[in-house]
Amino acid sequence: GSGYGSTRYGLVPRVCEELVSAMDARRALGIGADLKVAYVEVFGAKVTDLLRDDGGAIGAANDGADNRFHAHRWVLEGRADVPIDSVGGALELISKGDSNKRKAATAMNERSSRAHALFILTLTQTEENTGIERTTRLFLADLGGSEKLTKSQAADDFKSHVVTIGGEEVSRITWAEYYQHRGRLQESLNINVGLYALQRCIECLLQRNKMQAEGKQVHVPFADSKLTLLLKDALEGGARTTVLVCASLEPRNAVESISSLRFGEACGRIEMRNKSSGDGAAMIKRLVSEIDEEIAATQAIIVRDQRWEKRTKTVVSVVAGGFHELDAGMAGATVTKDIADGEIDLGEVAAGVAVVGIDLEGLVKGGLNRYSIAELKSALASRQLETSGEKQKLFDRLREALAAEDALVAKETVSHEVVANVLVGAEEAEAKLEALLMRKRELLGEA
Repeated sequence: GSGYGSTRYGLVPRVCEELVSAMDARRALGIGADLKVAYVEVFGAKVTDLLRDDGGAIGAANDGADNRFHAHRWVLEGRADVPIDSVGGALELISKGDSNKRKAATAMNERSSRAHALFILTLTQTEENTGIERTTRLFLADLGGSEKLTKSQAADDFKSHVVTIGGEEVSRITWAEYYQHRGRLQESLNINVGLYALQRCIECLLQRNKMQAEGKQVHVPFADSKLTLLLKDALEGGARTTVLVCASLEPRNAVESISSLRFGEACGRIEMRNKSSGDGAAMIKRLVSEIDEEIAATQAIIVRDQRWEKRTKTVVSVVAGGFHELDAGMAGATVTKDIADGEIDLGEVAAGVAVVGIDLEGLVKGGLNRYSIAELKSALASRQLETSGEKQKLFDRLREALAAEDALVAKETVSHEVVANVLVGAEEAEAKLEALLMRKRELLGEA
């Protein structure tokens, strides 16, 4: 289902929000945009305009002649369209149309839709400078679910006007009750007939894809149903069509779910035939060309007005100041003592680092001070060496020594000036250039 009358966050309201937002963006780019809506219900061969105040079927033309046979043309020609310019207006029309839909309680749904419904959005875009116009149409179809009468129980109340057994009358209902029950049965039949016609069209479209390679033509029976006549443009040609399949996980609905999934799979195999976008492509091409001219002119202004200018900036940094060599020497002596006392096996560590050219014994014998500790720590940390308990122990000791050393370092604040050459004089033109580039990306669908 398309979520016509559920919440504001259903499919149809979200589509309307996207369209209104896109229209506002296009208008800012110099493209006029007008949106119209038609909301119709297909019940067998009858097409009803759900937005009409009288809720009547589409049938009478302006001259009063019966036009029911061409009701689908009435819709596709835009005679049922209602203009909208906001999301709020769209929501009002959705609510109005939903209140006019056929609904009835069945064993499977308390508010079952008894027909197929189509919400049709028609967007007309006009390039203001050239007058080039392009019209696109979006069909949102809410198809009634395929029904088995034994499950929906739509025909359980259907009875003859008079029932006699052995010549004796055993029951009688009024003609009004009879036609009411018969109408419920006809609703289910109409839903299934429309779905069957749609399925036949899908099958023929698949056959057409195969036969075209052999140069053969296949007739697609769109005229078998008002539903398929309305959806013809969405099922072939240059349309982009998405089919949402509703299925149930209930075991008792397995047959219907499998049938629905197979239908969706068949739809996914249809190859749409491309149609040239013609005027629309020309309109976009012209707009891009105009923007390119503006970009070139703006770039010329930037080249003309920009100049190099020397700018000076004061930078404040915090750096290390004086260092107490005595305390650092004590930290190094602490590590040297651990080695001398056997707390750290220097031979094992040296074997692990000798392969990368580190003279560990030379560093230690020369006395571990601030610089030798830093050199050794850096060497051990930067090389990919095998993990060693002794190496890790030495590494930890060195880290402690350096941490103690850092605490002894005085911090000083130093100010210095940075001189650089920068481009100035065309800031407004640069901002305009950025906006033009963004407009071009939006037109090309790259934003």
